[in-house]
Parts: sequence; C-alpha cells; structure tokens
Amino acid sequence: MGSRLNNMMTAEGAAYIYTENYMNYMAMHMKFIREHVSTATVTLDPALVYKNMNDFTGLFLDMGYKKEIHQTLLQLNGFSNPNELTEEVEKILIPAVALIAQLNLLYQTSSS
Repeated sequence: MGSRLNNMMTAEGAAYIYTENYMNYMAMHMKFIREHVSTATVTLDPALVYKNMNDFTGLFLDMGYKKEIHQTLLQLNGFSNPNELTEEVEKILIPAVALIAQLNLLYQTSSS
C-alpha cells in the first residue's frame, strides 16, 4: 500500500512545470486561457464531485487530466489548493490540452 501511495505522490511531467517561474508564467496567461475559444465550461457530475470531495486531484484524474496540468486547472478556476473541492462547485473551466501544450512550448523556448 505504501508503494501505491508513493507512486501517487510522484510528480508527473517535466520538472519545470513545478517551478515558481512556470506557475507565475501560467498565472500571467490566465485571462488569455479563460477567454480562449477552446476553453469550455464543463458541468460536473455531482456523484463525481461527491466521490472526490476535498480532492481536486482525484477529480481531475477521474476526468482524464494528467497531474502536470492540475495546477493550471486550479488557477483557471480560482482555486489555489486541491482540497478546495466542495459540493458547491458545479462547473469548471477546462482549456484545450493543445492550448496548454502551446503555452508550455512558448515557456520552454523563452526560458532557455
């Protein structure tokens, strides 16, 4: 069991995604992401919210999103901590994965 827990705690994706510079970079682009034509408002299944109460990480994983974009999803929806998921959250904004990938590429290019 401990091994499974450790695997869940392991960061996924490139190391730069977990840096303060990257988080600041994405924060600067939140308005662009929020207003982008590919960003959709998704109505959450109440059963899925209940299953993952106080656990946005579990919700995002159940929805099929990799850990590497969870912080961006939290910021986009006005949250700062994965434990802020409550039954009052009925809808969230979800950007196109391609949009996040494009911003990541721009970040990598500008920071190298």
